[in-house]
Parts: sequence; structure tokens; C-alpha cells
Amino acid sequence: MAVAGWLRIPVLGKFDLLNSLATTPITISATREEWLSTLATEWDHLRDEAMAARGQFIVALSGGSTPGIFYRHLACDPTRSWDNTVLLLGDERTVPCDHPESNARMAREAFAGCAATECLRPWNTDLPPAEAAVDYSSQLCAVAGTPPVLDLSLLGIGTDGHTASLFPGTRALTIRDRWATENEVPQLATCRLTLTYPCLSLARHTCFLLAGADKSLILDEVRRSGANYPSSHLQVAGSLCVYHCLSR
Repeated sequence: MAVAGWLRIPVLGKFDLLNSLATTPITISATREEWLSTLATEWDHLRDEAMAARGQFIVALSGGSTPGIFYRHLACDPTRSWDNTVLLLGDERTVPCDHPESNARMAREAFAGCAATECLRPWNTDLPPAEAAVDYSSQLCAVAGTPPVLDLSLLGIGTDGHTASLFPGTRALTIRDRWATENEVPQLATCRLTLTYPCLSLARHTCFLLAGADKSLILDEVRRSGANYPSSHLQVAGSLCVYHCLSR
């Protein structure tokens, strides 16, 4: 039996207007403090916009150390509201939720001490990977509708050009009939869980978070014409921007 919504996924390329990294603006910050302040301002603006329009704010968080710095910054402001906020995870490792490599654990620790921890919707990594992907697709549709439209998708770019857990040469890059999938990553000898292009492409706003001058090289690579990286192939119907901090 198909999961609700899987048979009504828009085909990439059928939107009136698509945005990609090749044409998106880049906001460069020289210091971490400037980067965090800019991101927090954008977060608050998008939250206010979503709350006014739809009464909730649905975000897919990125894993990794760079986004974690931003999450800790958000958590430090006691006046920031987390009411009617849903924090999903754009990808996950197939490890227990308390494992050091778990994105859910990273998010819980980064948001520790504030109400954001009650907003987290982790993947169920106790299930076999394929079942965990089906389960998360159902969660997506339950909170974001069918098709599930995120208010904000936070992403990163790896040195190999991957984003979320969409890695070069892996099966997930070809998935067009589901919102979430398990993804074998031979180069890492592991299996990951990830949102798919069809899901990510529907986000109202997409922000790539990068830190370190060394990210300039891969950012230039994924933006060039004809680039063949997973992050290069992401096309979104909503706004897309890059926030690059030159320092770590």
C-alpha cells in the first residue's frame, strides 16, 4: 500500500520557476558573530511570516557541526518563541538516537534548555531503514500536508558536493516517488536516511549554511555551469539563499 501522498508528487521541472545554487545570491559574513546575527534575523522573519500566513512554522534542520552552532545561538535567546514550531530533520544516520553521530542527539543538545527540544520530530532509527523512511514520510504529511511543504529547509554542502544525505552516485538521487528514503552510501560503508529531491524542492525557503574559507572551493564548483554534484541538482520552487561565514 502506498503511503499517503506518494502518488501525487510533482515532477521536477514542472514548476513555473525553479531556483538553484547556480543563480542564488550568497551572503558572506567575515565573522561568526555577524553570520549568526544575520541567520537569526532571517529565522525570526521567516517564522513571523509563516505564523501570520499558516499558524505554524515547519523547518527541516540540517545535521553537522556548522548548523549546530546556529541552533545553540537560537536557543540562547529566552524571548524567542517556539510555539507551533515543528523541527524535522533533513537526514539522519542509521544509529540509535543517543549515539554520538545521531543528528537528533546533536539537535537535542544544541537546543538544550529551551522549548525547541519539544518541537523536534526525529527519525525512528529503531526501525529498519526502509521502514524508517516510510514512517518519516507519514510524519511529514501529517504535519506539512500532502504534498508536504516545508516553510524552511536548512542544508549544508559537503566537500564532495552532497547535501542532506544525497551523496554522489547513490540511489537516492534518482528517487522521484517518495518524500523520504533510505540511502546506501558505499563510499562511507553505511546507510543513511534522507529527504528526497521531490520533498526538498517544495520548500518555501531554502538556506544553505556554510562556514570556513575552505568551503569557497566546493561552493564555486557546485555553482558552475554543468556541475554534476547532488547539491547542484537541487531545484526549489521557493526562495534559495546561501549564508557563508568565512571563519569557523
